[in-house]
Amino acid sequence: MSESRQSKWMKAHIAQGLCTQCSEPSVNGIFCLRHFIKRRELMRRIRGSKKRYKGAYSYNLQLAQRTAQTLQAEAMVSGLP
Repeated sequence: MSESRQSKWMKAHIAQGLCTQCSEPSVNGIFCLRHFIKRRELMRRIRGSKKRYKGAYSYNLQLAQRTAQTLQAEAMVSGLP
């Protein structure tokens, strides 16, 4: 049986380091940060998790992105005359 078109496309994206959902650069080898977080929350709902593991890789990446955006916004504001 031959491999499906979708499976070939997904494997090619993984090999190139792209998100398998949207073709953005991946952060964990499979998903970009946006889809990584969506997947985390989906699995929390499926498993019925009540607590969050704040030391998880996706939370650290999310925090780093927010920090970078905040610093960038502050730099833009301070650059105004």
